Amino acid sequence: MNWATHAVVGSAIGKFVRHPVGGFAAGLASHAALDVIPHYDYLTVEAGAIDLALGLAFLAALGLRRSGEAGAWAILGATLPDLEVALSRFGVIAESDLLFPTHNGLLPHPHCARAVGLLVQACLTAVSLALLVRGPA
Repeated sequence: MNWATHAVVGSAIGKFVRHPVGGFAAGLASHAALDVIPHYDYLTVEAGAIDLALGLAFLAALGLRRSGEAGAWAILGATLPDLEVALSRFGVIAESDLLFPTHNGLLPHPHCARAVGLLVQACLTAVSLALLVRGPA
């Protein structure tokens, strides 16, 4: 899943979780849950930079204001696992040293065609945005 998708989902989770520890745990769980859904992962550093920029713009514009403290922790839990992927892609850590279950093969991380995968992520993002905007105050 793209980083921005994880960030938006984490932000929506924050609307429903009241405690920072619960938010972080729910964010981590959401990362695993999203990664086991067939999706498209980009292959270039440029696409990763665009994804990161979009996710950060969302967080600055809406996500952090609407999800509160628990939401900030949910966002961190939802996005932090991809830090190891980025470090691996830049050669800082070996792919064999990845720890997160969907990154090291312990859980499946299925892929699909780009158009289908991006549609899946767009739908997840749209639902999460609706929950974020209309969820509990």
